[in-house]
Amino acid sequence: MKGVELVYYNKMLQNKITQFMFFTKVIGLILFIFLFILSIFISYSAIKLVILRKQNEIEILKLIGATDNYVRIPMFIEGEIGTVLSFLVSILLLFAIYEIFIFYKFDSFLEFFHIKIIFLNPAQIALVFLIAVISGIAGTYLSSKKFF
Repeated sequence: MKGVELVYYNKMLQNKITQFMFFTKVIGLILFIFLFILSIFISYSAIKLVILRKQNEIEILKLIGATDNYVRIPMFIEGEIGTVLSFLVSILLLFAIYEIFIFYKFDSFLEFFHIKIIFLNPAQIALVFLIAVISGIAGTYLSSKKFF
């Protein structure tokens, strides 16, 4: 190139940045798996408490001939309502935090470090919702499976 006498290329720095990015992704995946299992456990515990609280009702329903699905379906509905409400609250809180960062110009400060704050796009929100619903269904299924 005309006017360029020397170019400094640090392969070791590039390798360290690449390794850092890889480990960041691995830690993110581990954190995701941990939180997913935790959400299943929370759903499992909540439905287990509902089953224990309604044990007398369930026994009466069984005595009069109710099928397992007849007893289990309201629990799935209750679990999914809780999942959807939790999802909505968490997305609204996340959006509020995002707006606070924008309002106080924290994003301008981070631009100095080449970090841009963006909110989740609709596809990402849908993916988070799908993961939340799956974890809610899994927790409810595991809990109801133990009792029926």
